[in-house]
Amino acid sequence: MVRTQTYPLFQYFYILRIGEIMKKKGVIGLYENMQRGLHGIITIILGLMMIVILAQTITRYVFFYSLPWSEELSRYLFVWMIMLGVNIGIRDNMQVKIDIIDRMFTGNVQKIISVVQYLISLFVSGMFFYSTLQLMEIGARQLSPALQLPMNLVYMCLPIGLGIAVLEIVRKIFQAIKGKEENID
Repeated sequence: MVRTQTYPLFQYFYILRIGEIMKKKGVIGLYENMQRGLHGIITIILGLMMIVILAQTITRYVFFYSLPWSEELSRYLFVWMIMLGVNIGIRDNMQVKIDIIDRMFTGNVQKIISVVQYLISLFVSGMFFYSTLQLMEIGARQLSPALQLPMNLVYMCLPIGLGIAVLEIVRKIFQAIKGKEENID
């Protein structure tokens, strides 16, 4: 079997790789493909954001005309990028925590503390997720000022991002219980 080499820039665009799905059947393989897809979407959003800001800069300082929608669009793209990237921070253990407690204990005590920390994160993320559903109802009645988009399209990033974060926290809880948690220092 000939294996083709993918370059790092393009690897995120191969969202569904049939060979990897066949190797990693089930929920874990599907979840990893979803993560790869999110990386691709975040990359595209960052590129679009850069293009919009560059276009605004060129039109403002070269043509002396300001695009009325560019600031709003770049702000909404930024919020989408952040909310889709929250789970990456959770996956890579980049969330804020007091690590002196983690370093003070070892063995089963550290495992219990880690599970409790993830359960607290799960509770907080779940509460935020639930709260954003009410925000979606409010956003259905509003339009954005410049783009005239329904605000629930903008607010939709909150339940999607927090829902994916909840999935990642649940995965981290199972990893901590199994003892396969990776400590990134």
